[in-house]
Amino acid sequence: MQMKKSLLILFLTLATLIVNAQIVRIDTLKSKIVYNPTKKSSVNEIAYHYSLAVKALTIQQFPKVFKQLNADDFIQSPLNGLMFKFNDNQISYRISGDYYYKKDYTFQNECLDCETMTGQFTNYSLRIGFEKNMNISTIQPYFAFDIGYNNNRFKGDAKNASQINFTTPYEANSRKKSVVAAPALGIKFNLIHHVTVGLEGGIDFLFTYETQEKAFKDAQRTRTFQKFNKFESLMKPISMLSLQYNFSQED
Repeated sequence: MQMKKSLLILFLTLATLIVNAQIVRIDTLKSKIVYNPTKKSSVNEIAYHYSLAVKALTIQQFPKVFKQLNADDFIQSPLNGLMFKFNDNQISYRISGDYYYKKDYTFQNECLDCETMTGQFTNYSLRIGFEKNMNISTIQPYFAFDIGYNNNRFKGDAKNASQINFTTPYEANSRKKSVVAAPALGIKFNLIHHVTVGLEGGIDFLFTYETQEKAFKDAQRTRTFQKFNKFESLMKPISMLSLQYNFSQED
């Protein structure tokens, strides 16, 4: 019993000394932090609620038209879209749209000596998705995933590509309506306050409903109509080279 009392007294004594050791008169301390009101925060220390991006350049494949031979070619399209982002820490939720139009779109159909098609080509898409930043430094790699809708249309004329009488010339009309899933990888450069440059590449997976209509220029004005459901995958080496403006700074 006497031993327990001695240990209790020793414990209380030590506890009192430890507590007293933690008490410091704050009026005797000097701060080592120097406040400089003229010093500006670095680019990396600032977070913004919203971003608006202009797609300055895209290099991509477009959905195949009829039996187009050069469907695997990459097409450049400058200034073809916009993207709006809601930023939440290292995740951004994004809405984007893009549009491509070419008045004189010419390609070989079926085979090199079979048909030449010339007409107007349009392609537009609307998407929603997210991107996840890997860090918060000046250079930010990220991955992204979008889902959306793609509409592709060609309207023009087909004629024989050579002296071989392969087909009767006809008016061609093709349309593809697609559901899109698009994973992507990218990198962003925070150049100055409010301004970011981004580079992104990926692949589009499309489930497509396609209609093809032909109106032949013969005496009977013969017409044919076909429809298909198919899967397509389109490579996008540069799905977006963007200039991004960030605004609404977080408190």
